[in-house]
Amino acid sequence: MVIAAGVLLAAIVVFNTVKANFVAKLRLQNSAPPQTVSAAVSGLPNWQPEISAVGSMRAVRGVDVTTEVTGLVRTLHFKSGDEVRGGQLLVELNADSEIAQQHALEAAADLASTVYERGQRAI
Repeated sequence: MVIAAGVLLAAIVVFNTVKANFVAKLRLQNSAPPQTVSAAVSGLPNWQPEISAVGSMRAVRGVDVTTEVTGLVRTLHFKSGDEVRGGQLLVELNADSEIAQQHALEAAADLASTVYERGQRAI
């Protein structure tokens, strides 16, 4: 019985040792490959102030232009890609109906003033 227990204990120790060696070999095989390193000599190249190329660009700082009032656009005072300053006039809306309404209200105010003056003279 003692010999059977010793053989069983020896078998467990041998199995754990073989398993540990097998796992260690697998870890070595699955390790990351060595990194490739390249070197270059730094220098002072000739600067090209302009390069001609074909491609597309996307603005880093852009803005969507919207109005606070609705209306038809009469004139755009900028082109796509232009740089603009704060406070610069960008869009002119068609204000014909608002101008006509202003003239009508001014005429109504003049008429009301005239009616008021006549009423004061009649008293």
